[in-house]
Amino acid sequence: MDSTVETVYGQLQGAAVGYNPTKHGRASYHPILVFDGISRVAIRAELRPGNAVAATDALSVLDRSLEDVTKTGAKVIGFRGDRGFQGKEIFKHLEGLRIDYAIKTAVDRKLADWAADLTFQEIGLDGDDLLEAVEGIYQRSSWSRPRRVVCLRKRIASGLCAGATYDQQAIVTTLTADPEDVYHFYNQAAQNGEMYRTPSMDLPEGPSSLRMVEIPFCTAIAQIIASQKLN
Repeated sequence: MDSTVETVYGQLQGAAVGYNPTKHGRASYHPILVFDGISRVAIRAELRPGNAVAATDALSVLDRSLEDVTKTGAKVIGFRGDRGFQGKEIFKHLEGLRIDYAIKTAVDRKLADWAADLTFQEIGLDGDDLLEAVEGIYQRSSWSRPRRVVCLRKRIASGLCAGATYDQQAIVTTLTADPEDVYHFYNQAAQNGEMYRTPSMDLPEGPSSLRMVEIPFCTAIAQIIASQKLN
């Protein structure tokens, strides 16, 4: 599950001024999007005004997406969400459904201090950068109970006279996999590009008809929303 900001021009119905990282102060939409993490097939997209926060309607969209998937006979084996979807409501909902999840959480000072008291272990390379990880049971004040948190950092190459610098992230998860696999599960599913995949609309029904076509991102959103309205 992801969300994105799509800037609009002119007076468009449902658009509103909200957080916009590229066009400050301009109206936008803030659609919520659900994709299959392996095939990148778009499952659902729902339009929201630009002043909606990431988690607005997330639970209802999640339930409708699960219904869409189960109707095909497929099984949901995991959920990935960025930090806009962190929170005890989503955690409890997924746990109640027995769906494993990996959801990014903000690395604030308290979490960073907790991780710093642990010993980071080298777990591999991400490109040219050294990847290190720690894990443990952690509880934010807003959570109803402690949960497993995997903290990861990439040691970014620095000059001879400077100390190492790090790009850090933290993932709340029910997965039992080791930290490296949790990292790859989250980041493989989180890869975003300019093109997204959607089922081809012009093929006959039947198992052999499934193929994917790549279409521009905004077109994908519009196509999915239009098809849901028709259904």
